[in-house]
Amino acid sequence: MGRIRSAHGLHGEVTVDVLTDSPERFRQGSALYLRRSGGNPAPVRVQMSRPHGRYLILKLEAAETRTDAEQLKAGELVIPKSDVKALPPGHYYPFQLVGCEVVDSSGKSVGTVADIMQTAGGALLGVKSQRREVLIPMVEGIVTRLDLAERRIEVHLPAGLMEINA
Repeated sequence: MGRIRSAHGLHGEVTVDVLTDSPERFRQGSALYLRRSGGNPAPVRVQMSRPHGRYLILKLEAAETRTDAEQLKAGELVIPKSDVKALPPGHYYPFQLVGCEVVDSSGKSVGTVADIMQTAGGALLGVKSQRREVLIPMVEGIVTRLDLAERRIEVHLPAGLMEINA
């Protein structure tokens, strides 16, 4: 739902990239889960929320000082899967793609989706292989098949894309 970018101010506030179509989930009093890198999600409550340009400023009960807030950087704010709204067929949530195998049009493995990045030009799949990370645009013509049940994404890689990511 959201990724913590950085500490904001002196009183434990953080800036958050909103990665959901339901920003109302960040309202004051909302119960969320905070997942720090590699850890299990821990419950946390939103004490304050306000817009700040493209981001939100949140005050979470887990942070009282700037030092506390700095410890939350890169943490993810999530909800239980049971609270996720169903989407129409052919639609997906970014978190559902993480861990999917990515293969090229010949069936050769490119790697596994490690991250989804939102850019001004659209979403990018951050695909990790054993040697490197490859950024693949999530656009029609490049992503040719997405099968969540099989946890597999087929792509048609344009000439030069792999070399750009080298």
